Amino acid sequence: MLIKQLQNFLDLITSNDKYDLGVCESNLRAIAGTGTYRANVGKLRPDAYLSEVIKSGDQIVLENKNSSPRCRKCSNKASCLYSSVLYFPLKTPDGVQGVAYLMSKAPLYNNFDKQLKKMEKISSIVFELFMSTGMDLRWKLYTNTILELIDTPFMIINQNGDLDAISNSAKQVVCLKENNLVPISTKEKFSKYNKNIDLKLIRTTPYGGIYIVDNNNIKYIENKQHKIEIIGSSKELNDIIKKCLVISKTDSNVLLTGETGTGKELFARLIHTNSQRNAKNLVTVNCSSIPENLLESELFGYVNGAFTGANPNGKKGKFEIANGGTIFLDEIGDLPFHLQAKILRAIEYNSIDCLGSTKTTKIDVQVIAATNKNLNKMVIDGTFREDLFYRLNVMHIEIPPLRSRRDDIPLLVQHFKDIFTKKRNKILSINEDLLLKMKNYNWPGNIRELKNIIDYGVCFADGPTINIECMPDYFVKNVNCTSPKINCNPKKIDYLEKEAIILSLNKYGHSTDGKIKASQSIGISLASLYRKIKKYKIGLSEQ
Repeated sequence: MLIKQLQNFLDLITSNDKYDLGVCESNLRAIAGTGTYRANVGKLRPDAYLSEVIKSGDQIVLENKNSSPRCRKCSNKASCLYSSVLYFPLKTPDGVQGVAYLMSKAPLYNNFDKQLKKMEKISSIVFELFMSTGMDLRWKLYTNTILELIDTPFMIINQNGDLDAISNSAKQVVCLKENNLVPISTKEKFSKYNKNIDLKLIRTTPYGGIYIVDNNNIKYIENKQHKIEIIGSSKELNDIIKKCLVISKTDSNVLLTGETGTGKELFARLIHTNSQRNAKNLVTVNCSSIPENLLESELFGYVNGAFTGANPNGKKGKFEIANGGTIFLDEIGDLPFHLQAKILRAIEYNSIDCLGSTKTTKIDVQVIAATNKNLNKMVIDGTFREDLFYRLNVMHIEIPPLRSRRDDIPLLVQHFKDIFTKKRNKILSINEDLLLKMKNYNWPGNIRELKNIIDYGVCFADGPTINIECMPDYFVKNVNCTSPKINCNPKKIDYLEKEAIILSLNKYGHSTDGKIKASQSIGISLASLYRKIKKYKIGLSEQ
């Protein structure tokens, strides 16, 4: 029964053909798998990397197997379907009990951080399924963790007809505002929505049914109660809010620029929510997170037979879903050059061409684009179309970095502290000296970095107060080096960041386990740490 539950879990989250998953025991016997690995179930896996993970207890991350000496020497290299591999040990105090592994069919260069986080969550739930026998625990894992992983829209409806759980992908097709998602209350009978949504029962459980949502026959459910919450009272912030409210009364295209972590998407929501288009969809597309070979079909949709493996019913693109509303093109600076012409045509002619179709579909959308890159320079360098730049840059708003509105820092600190103390059932206050240091810090990661640091502080606070001892090592080291008078020199920020990484690696070591601990102490993900090690060329010479 346990192995069947494990196999069901893997099948459920690998609803596409981008990657396969497998699980083996410490004796290398495969006990679950998808794709080509399903045939290995019950057999021994003679994989050198699996053996190494079981022996060392460390993760192994191969961004590109072609760079691995072992893979280059492998006798099965020519027939291997996979380009990148992530191995995660399933450890207990008694040692490694098995390994969970993700085999990607494409290199993970562009979405490595996303896939690594996904695999970390997958391995955690696999571990619990691997070690537990209680159905209640397994069900809790399904409803709390799997919802973040599955690509297929699905929901769980209990025997009373109430909605118990809904995946993020399903929220996008049952709520009006795609990025202002408010889950349907479990107190309301889901049957009232049945007439608007086509559902397909794929599995029954003792707790209810798991249903797939049919994307192609959706009528969006309106939700006009969403409230945009922007924290702060500084003049700089109020000026931006006023500009957004003025722009919301127009249909002009908008370009939001600013550093990463400044909250550009939040201001896009503010414009849409206060516009006459707020009864229709706000649809977000992150141009950097969708693989380039899938981005065109995501934006413009496709018809039956457009390409091998396409949905036989076709699929609406994001522009068509946003018809009558707003489309938010985040990270527009990462849009491939060949797709920029199609975006330009959609804006100029208010029409799109689905892949595989000979018909043109008329659309009416307001475009809000955002980037942390210098589009002017990209135009000069020839990597961004000048005509598209001027089409987008009708209404331009520069979102100020957090260091330019320091008066908002105490309000943001309080806001995030309230969120995370409630989440962890703690009662904490902020040390005044720490708050002053936070006001003086330059915040290269802006609001996102502040949020992460407060989360870290609430987690490690063992008394009634969050103080400097609760903060990540890199923050403690750098916070006294900054003041409101210091200009934001990118070279200085890079230097401080590099020094923080070197200190953490010297403390915890350069092994995979050491890097995991180092990334946690700095307050960044393991994938980000790998990228920064490569960026700053941190090697053995820094040890």
